[in-house]
Amino acid sequence: MDVGRSGVKAETGTVRLLALPVLARLPEDPEWRERGRLDRVVRTNGIAYLESWCLGYNAEDWLVGEHVETLGLPGQYVMTVTKADPSTRLLILAALSALGANDRAEVCVGLPLHQFEREGQAMRSLLHGEHKLRVAGQQHALTLLGVVVPEGLGLWVRAVTPQGELPDGALVRQPTVVLDFGHRTIQVGVFSGLRLYPRPYVSAHGAYEIWEAALVEALEGPGQTVYESPQRAAMLARLLREEQILVRGQQVTLDLLRPQLRAQAERIWPRVREEIRRTLEQIPYERVVAGGGGVHLFGELLREFFGEGLVVLEDRFAQAEGYRLFLEHRSFFRSVA
Repeated sequence: MDVGRSGVKAETGTVRLLALPVLARLPEDPEWRERGRLDRVVRTNGIAYLESWCLGYNAEDWLVGEHVETLGLPGQYVMTVTKADPSTRLLILAALSALGANDRAEVCVGLPLHQFEREGQAMRSLLHGEHKLRVAGQQHALTLLGVVVPEGLGLWVRAVTPQGELPDGALVRQPTVVLDFGHRTIQVGVFSGLRLYPRPYVSAHGAYEIWEAALVEALEGPGQTVYESPQRAAMLARLLREEQILVRGQQVTLDLLRPQLRAQAERIWPRVREEIRRTLEQIPYERVVAGGGGVHLFGELLREFFGEGLVVLEDRFAQAEGYRLFLEHRSFFRSVA
């Protein structure tokens, strides 16, 4: 499960699920609770989108997904500095229950490279053991077998398992740079087998910076600001899913935004390129893997910089799929790495 700031992406091998990291406490008002069935998952192009999901946990009822504010609730866009917190656990439990887990589930979750050792311990304790849930009016206990790893490991595993079957031992042994182009940050790590080189780098740049600038230019004009919020997150999610949205009477399409997105990526690239170059100085590596939700914005620029040794994973679920493959092939990785 890839718990990102732009979406929670879960992959089981047969089902892919995406949910926005937006939460709201469900009011006690009985009239509000009678507004119809809250649990809703829609399916588009082979992906299940969690629009709204009611989850009872720790004596409170929560609504998760993009319809939080559509239904008139004050939403919390919970992905801020840390992910090792109860809100992330709630998102994980909501996604697992939406996928049908109701007894035991093994889940692999990635955490940011920065301060991973400390936050990894915190997240393991949050996931460990039995969790009592209420979903669709039914109570059950879900036991989590949680594995917490550094973000980027999923991209590395996906790249050394090219066909999604068995990992390639020769690729596993190659020191590999992993670039994770996320919503808020760009993370740079070097993996040698399962070990992360002890000098990862996290940039303040991210895909949202590019999207925000492009949307300001397309919708609001100079001097205006697009604030990140549950409403904005839902708008971007619909745009990526349906390739068009209607904003204040104006039709906005992905095709309309692509020139602005390309221009904004080129604008920040010199600084990003220099940050990557400095991070990798005097570090031996043989391969480069780039992925994450914003990698398509930098694809050609990365190819010019790294040349033929670059693997670009544009699939939004590549990280989540890599985590699943890691769980499936842990014994192989431990014997080879």
